[in-house]
Amino acid sequence: MKQIHILQVEDSADYSNLFKFLTKGFFNIHVVESVQMVHELTEESISCFDLVICDGNLPDGTGLEVINYIQSISAIPIIANSSDINLNNKMKEYCVFSFTKDEFQKNSKEIINKLLNIS
Repeated sequence: MKQIHILQVEDSADYSNLFKFLTKGFFNIHVVESVQMVHELTEESISCFDLVICDGNLPDGTGLEVINYIQSISAIPIIANSSDINLNNKMKEYCVFSFTKDEFQKNSKEIINKLLNIS
């Protein structure tokens, strides 16, 4: 099976480390922590990812800024991982922050599988 490459835009080390831990062996995760860091990625490097998971609130802007930027240069599927209902309403798929390990793992895997058509 092809290794899935995910760009995670998340400023919380706890959430990014938890996601990496829960998906270890399934996905290759690259984490950036701000809107600026996303803008520093080249269009070519962004196109190498299969999926973007984006936090709604970042230290230098919003997840919506990241989503709009990525959608302007790529058709990569994006998951908003946020409790911000305004952001979630703009997304095809979103995952509300889950507070138990099992809920987080289940929700994340279901959405990723659906977006990437993995059985």
